[in-house]
Amino acid sequence: MKSWSNNLASVFILFVFVNISSSQMKEGKSIGIPPIVKVLSDSNMVITFTKEQNKAINEFGKLNPDLYLVTSKNVDPDEKIEIYNRFKNGDMQYQYACWCDFNNDGYIDIVVLFKSKTPVNGWGWNTFCFVLLKGQKDGTYAPIKIYSFNGGCLDGMLFHPKEKIVEFYCSGVSSGTFRWSNGRFIVKKIVGD
Repeated sequence: MKSWSNNLASVFILFVFVNISSSQMKEGKSIGIPPIVKVLSDSNMVITFTKEQNKAINEFGKLNPDLYLVTSKNVDPDEKIEIYNRFKNGDMQYQYACWCDFNNDGYIDIVVLFKSKTPVNGWGWNTFCFVLLKGQKDGTYAPIKIYSFNGGCLDGMLFHPKEKIVEFYCSGVSSGTFRWSNGRFIVKKIVGD
């Protein structure tokens, strides 16, 4: 009797999930679970990816062993307040990640940032690489390189949901953008000092 009631509960949960997903598609909402962002008491932000998202991140990392995933672990204390305020005001989903259905296929896509482990020149510049974790129908994610550049600074990403534009910047110095258009990302390269 116990296993029958557990199976019934599982069927009910599956029905609710499928029903919610179908209604989301009809309303133009995306299917998928975005990463979870938690703000700690010291204003540091922590991001947690799902198992499938981590799998895609690790897959990209194995193909690019000279790069690592950028997180907010080592944020300058002076930047914390600005970053926290941008997060609180809704300008930022996470300092080095953002998500939405960029390509309008009904599945959440996630943009993350990778950085070179060692400087690429004598000025201490690094390679920065934006990677799309493209949401798939089966719940997995495919890592796709969007854009990379060599530079001395990248302080974060801002997501503009109405236009589905990602802005990346070096505070007070330079910025660039990218957006999905006609089956590919259009990049406005970082300009400034």
